[in-house]
Order: sequence, then C-alpha cells, then structure tokens
Amino acid sequence: MKKLTFIFCIVFTAMLLGNCKKEKNDANPDYQDVKTNTDVRDAFVGNWNMTGHCQCNGSTNENYHFAVSKSDSYQNMITFIDFTGFTSNNITGNVSSNNSFDIPLQQWTSNSYGMNTAISLSGAGTLSGLNVLTLNYNEILKSLDDGYVSNCQCITSGNK
Repeated sequence: MKKLTFIFCIVFTAMLLGNCKKEKNDANPDYQDVKTNTDVRDAFVGNWNMTGHCQCNGSTNENYHFAVSKSDSYQNMITFIDFTGFTSNNITGNVSSNNSFDIPLQQWTSNSYGMNTAISLSGAGTLSGLNVLTLNYNEILKSLDDGYVSNCQCITSGNK
C-alpha cells in the first residue's frame, strides 16, 4: 500500500509540474503574443515610406519616410526615428495590440522652419496586414519668435 501511495504521489506531482507552463501576454515583461509567441512590436519595425495629408492653416500633402525600432527600455514602446522628416527628435508610441499603437503627447523645440518653434504632437496608428501603416495625429506648431500658431490635423499611410 505504501508503494502504491508513493507511486501515486510521484505521478500526481509529475502531472502538476508538466501542466505548469508560463503564459505570455501583454502583462509579461517580454510583451509577447500568446498565440504566436512573438514580440507584438516586430511588425512595426522597419523603414516606412509615407504619403500624408495635413489640414493646417491651409492644406499640405507630404511624402516622407521614417524608421521604427523597438525600445530597449520599455516592453511595449516603439520609437519613430525622423518621424515627419523635419525634426531630429525621436517620437515614441505605445503598442496596445498586434495592430495598433498610440502616440502620447510629446513636446519639444526646433529650428526646423528657420525660426524657434515649439512643437506638440500626439496621435494613434494602426497596421493592416504586415506592411500598411496608417497614422492619425495632431501637430501644433507655435513660433517662439512671433507667437504664430499652426494646428495641424494629419492622416498619413504607407508601407515598408
């Protein structure tokens, strides 16, 4: 009887240990998708060619490119390098799912337009398939020289 109880305990313990598997999800430090076991930011990484339209104090159409990389510091963050082509500031976004991210309000100053300008930017984006990125963002440009303000609502899309 002792032998049978001992074997039962060994088998039961083995079953328990065999069923202990680490689920990966958004709360996991690896920030991986449970189904595919991949970093959800991977699809955003690369060089993007974009065509955009901004409604400011007039209307503009723009073509530009930027690169996206994964943050080493934050598990859900991506970094846009040379976001709109007019600033050396990197913009960050927070990936919220396999195909979307938000760009929290970010502010900096620049001499991009030949004047000292305060820039504020925020927005959101989505990824369709593996290589079509769409961004909606608000950009406020304020001249620190003469106080002129331009409030731009922009939508842009492109691919790798």
